[in-house]
Amino acid sequence: MVVEEEAIFRSAEMSLVQLYIPTEIGRESIFSLGHLGLIEFRDLNKNVNAFQRFFVNEIRRLDNVERQYRFFKSEMDSKKIELYEYPIEETILQKVSKTSVIDEHCENADLLENRISELKTASETLLSQQMDLKQHQQKMVQSLMLHLLLVLFQEKKF
Repeated sequence: MVVEEEAIFRSAEMSLVQLYIPTEIGRESIFSLGHLGLIEFRDLNKNVNAFQRFFVNEIRRLDNVERQYRFFKSEMDSKKIELYEYPIEETILQKVSKTSVIDEHCENADLLENRISELKTASETLLSQQMDLKQHQQKMVQSLMLHLLLVLFQEKKF
C-alpha cells in the first residue's frame, strides 16, 4: 500500500464528522483535538447571537483577567519594577487548564487588583499629605523667620 503525501490545500481528502461532546469534558476534548492540528471546526449555531452563547461569561471573565494583568504591568512599569520572565516547559503548555485552576487565577487576579488599587490610593494620599506638610513646614519656617526679625528689630529700637 502506497501512502500519498497529504496536500496542504482543500484538495486533500477530508471527512465531515459531527461530534457530540458533553460539557464536562468539552474543554479537554477541544484542546486535545486542536492541539493535533488535524481538525477544522464548524459553527453549527450560526443563528445564535454571540452574546447568547453559554461560554460568553467565561470569555468576559478571562478578558477581565487580561485587563487586570495589563494593569499590573502598567503599575510595575510606573514603579520601575522589572518583570522577570521564566521559561515555560513544553509539557506545561501541552496541558489543558482545568476550570478550577482558571477560577483560582481569576480570584487571585481580583484580589491582587483590589490590593494594588488600595495601595495606589494610599500612596497617593500619603504623597499628598507629605506635600501639604512640607508646605506647612515652609510657612512655619517663614513665619518664624519673620517673627525673629521683628523681635530683633524691636530690641534695637528700644
